[in-house]
Amino acid sequence: MKKSFSVFFATILISIFTINKNIKTNVGFCASDIINSPSLKRSFERYFLNEGSIAMTYCPVGETGHCNLKFDDGMVHCQFKDIPQARKKELVKERCFAVLLDGVKGPIDYQFLEKKDGVNGECSFNIPINSDCLEIHIYGQGENDPDFLLREENFLCKSKFFSTYVTLAYLKKIENCVEYYDRDGVLLPEVKLPIYQSGIPNIYAIDVGPEYGLMHRMWGVKQEYVIGLLDLPDGKNSLVNFEDRIFPIAFLGIKFPDESSGDSMLPHYRFYLYVKVPQGVTKFSVKAYEQNIFPCFSEYEGSDHDKCYLGEFKVDLNKKQ
Repeated sequence: MKKSFSVFFATILISIFTINKNIKTNVGFCASDIINSPSLKRSFERYFLNEGSIAMTYCPVGETGHCNLKFDDGMVHCQFKDIPQARKKELVKERCFAVLLDGVKGPIDYQFLEKKDGVNGECSFNIPINSDCLEIHIYGQGENDPDFLLREENFLCKSKFFSTYVTLAYLKKIENCVEYYDRDGVLLPEVKLPIYQSGIPNIYAIDVGPEYGLMHRMWGVKQEYVIGLLDLPDGKNSLVNFEDRIFPIAFLGIKFPDESSGDSMLPHYRFYLYVKVPQGVTKFSVKAYEQNIFPCFSEYEGSDHDKCYLGEFKVDLNKKQ
């Protein structure tokens, strides 16, 4: 029954993308095109965050921890590398497990990580058909601990991602609605970035370019090290949990050794900044940082922290052409 419902739900979504050519939304005057649905198989890479979501994590040898998530329709296959551990050898956990969480409903599934060459571990999860924002949390497993013990001191890192359809499919490509301001607040009119509207309401993906894209050209920063902090107008930030406003950049297009070319609506081999905004919000901004975010960044002018701030993407979905 569950499988049948999943197929039925997928059929409905595909029909939305392929049959209805006259879908209209509230994004005003921005140019857009409805396109066809793909088979929804592709992978992307995203870096881990710490417990408070304010910084990327490092393993004991100093490498930034990250995960490769391979979407295969209703499944996500996860490979984890450079998972952080305690610096003291006696505190290092030999075994780790991953928890799949729904951003609203909490834990969904648990899997121990199987160690493979070149990675710290891997596992697979079924993606719930009624979830959009998902998280994977990694915990260490002590020898004397019961399985899947969610103890604070055993927490290692986490990553956020959206469901297959949100990550790989989109309803509209919107031009000329994103402006980029550098770290000094200066508008760079020559920077033209498209934004994609997901078929799932209130979720958007900003195309920030290839490996040597905007952040690398401007500041010499690797795109994958960028963390976005959603900033909402008119005091609406208080309506969203701080951690739910944090969105690390993701790289769409990683190929696994045993993977075919894959498929996706979005162009491959590019970096995307996925954001989820509250219902009805059509103007917002995303402030970009390199590897670290501090909630009180405005109080640190002239300090080393200013070097982490990379600028701001201002989005107006109702902007006239």
